[in-house]
Amino acid sequence: MQKALLFKNLLIALFCCNYVFAFNAEKVDSLKLVLNSSVDDSLKINALNYWDELIYESNPILSYQINCDVTDLCRKNLTLNLSDHSFSFYQRKLAESLNNIGIFYADIANYRKAIEFYKKAVVVNKKNKFEFGLAKNYNNIAWIYYNQLNYTKALNYYTKVLKIFEEIQDNYSISMALKNIGAVYIKMEDYTMASKYCNRSLAISKEYGLGPLVLEDIGFIYFKQGNYSEAINAYETIYDYFLKEPNTIGLSFVLEKMGILFREKGDLKKAIKYYKRAIHYKNEVNSFDGADRCAKNLFEIYKGLGDVSNALKYHELFLYVKDSLSAMNAKEDVFRFDVEQEYALKKQADSLHFENEMTLQKTKSKAKSEKSKIVRNYLIGVLLLILSSLILLFVHYRKTRNQKEVIETKQKEISDSISYAKRIQDALMTSSLYLKEVLPDSFIFFKPKDVVSGDFYWVHKNNKGEIFFTVADCTGHGVPGAFMSMIGTSLLNENIIENRQDDTAEILNNMKKQIIKALKQDVNDSKDGMDLALCKFHPKKGLVQFSGAYNPLIHVSNEKVNYIKGDKQPIAYYAQKDASFTSNTIKVQKGDMLYIFSDGFIDQFGGEKGKKYMTGKFKKFLFSISKMSIKEQEHLVKNEFSNWKGENEQLDDVCVMGVRV
Repeated sequence: MQKALLFKNLLIALFCCNYVFAFNAEKVDSLKLVLNSSVDDSLKINALNYWDELIYESNPILSYQINCDVTDLCRKNLTLNLSDHSFSFYQRKLAESLNNIGIFYADIANYRKAIEFYKKAVVVNKKNKFEFGLAKNYNNIAWIYYNQLNYTKALNYYTKVLKIFEEIQDNYSISMALKNIGAVYIKMEDYTMASKYCNRSLAISKEYGLGPLVLEDIGFIYFKQGNYSEAINAYETIYDYFLKEPNTIGLSFVLEKMGILFREKGDLKKAIKYYKRAIHYKNEVNSFDGADRCAKNLFEIYKGLGDVSNALKYHELFLYVKDSLSAMNAKEDVFRFDVEQEYALKKQADSLHFENEMTLQKTKSKAKSEKSKIVRNYLIGVLLLILSSLILLFVHYRKTRNQKEVIETKQKEISDSISYAKRIQDALMTSSLYLKEVLPDSFIFFKPKDVVSGDFYWVHKNNKGEIFFTVADCTGHGVPGAFMSMIGTSLLNENIIENRQDDTAEILNNMKKQIIKALKQDVNDSKDGMDLALCKFHPKKGLVQFSGAYNPLIHVSNEKVNYIKGDKQPIAYYAQKDASFTSNTIKVQKGDMLYIFSDGFIDQFGGEKGKKYMTGKFKKFLFSISKMSIKEQEHLVKNEFSNWKGENEQLDDVCVMGVRV
């Protein structure tokens, strides 16, 4: 039974891999269209970065080439006379791409080249004082030394990572750095120091949900020290946590650890129980990882107990899983071999270095002797795939002779492209989970006119505890509006998260300048841009700073409605191009309601007379529901819009955010 389930899960996993590959190919084709339409190098770099995120796992060679293209664009622009902001942008992107190239080399086990590129990124990040990027570089270098068993150097670099995060007071990253140092000491079998760092990490990590990861190391330390009771307590805590999450993969591994512990204690009954449950959870997630170990341990336990039937059963399962893992590892070897081959051939064609040519010949020779059988089978598979593709193309050709089917195919391609654009937009939009984490007493009513939207919302909490939240209305709706919303999201990330700007008026001023420059609005008639309401809420001080590009803020407090207007200019080219945005600071108290919104709701035609909803009516409506619970408010806002619109066509995208202080 176990064997049949594992075989079924393997087939499902292989099918899913093929589906994802085909799906990503379609997404990349759509992104190429976006990239080709870009005229500004900074936008090209952002597009290349998005492309890299989509394909870096499935196509490492292309990911490598994309990051090389980004480094070339950055270096070209860094020779120009740039503003401080642009100079910082290209330096940051250069460092990120050098780091990504290092990751490519690490993935193909060329650790010498990987460290070389990580250190190039270190130089850029150090020069520009990009702390997060520098910490990432050090962490990647430490990982390589850790995997090469050079624990002294790994410890040195992980300590540098810890120092950076302590200086910028990033508790989440401090916790992870402490955990990594503890892991190095575990490998060095210095369990006293390992315990010290892991317990420091645990004290910080609980509020970030990282406790189970650290407790796993702490449980292992107790196990190696022979303190089985404390080890079991640690793993039981992890088990309870994963049950609540739930985390099936995590459950499978913690159950395996508990099986090991009880076997060491001599409690074979419990050991059997936990090993079997571990296999059950591994089955649920189609995971072979560890299933062979569990089956082997069960075989040895039953053999020792004289239970021949069960011993034979789990011995067969162990052999089956082991063979399956060997087959999967062989495929992974072929994949890695192809990556190395393709990279080496590319370097040879470019005639870069004789050393690379020698490396290629050496790789070819080694591959020919060690993997000739694997390559032969792989080539047969490729030929069969090509043959199948030709048959499918022929069938497709015969079908497309019918004009109706041609039109339907084109319509599907357009629909799929728009659906893909929606997936990109959804990925860039603030997730509902993060929104509820940062602003637990809030709601979003988001109703695009078409599949994709020109409206978007965005939320971020910085290290000071200040919470930024915004609703924006981009020019147009549908696909053009969605492209503008991607630019808007990118600019908010850059100004608030990367550059740590915290004045709302200054943020809007910078976004306006960047939009004008990126879209070349000072030399053409383009009026593309966005209206936006941006708030910065400081919970401890009870203050909200607000700036608006046309869009207002409604503040309901003590039975009064405070309507704060935005500036009468968009985030785009404007006749009074030197006009700056202003900021308003208001005092808030517990229970107050804040509302920001696009104009889609108030401009909607409907009602008995088919008129616009209008701002005055909207203020009265929000005031009437402001004392109700957030869930009730969300429901009533949806109903109000639906009832007002009735049978009329929705004219524009709609986005309303409500936040209770």
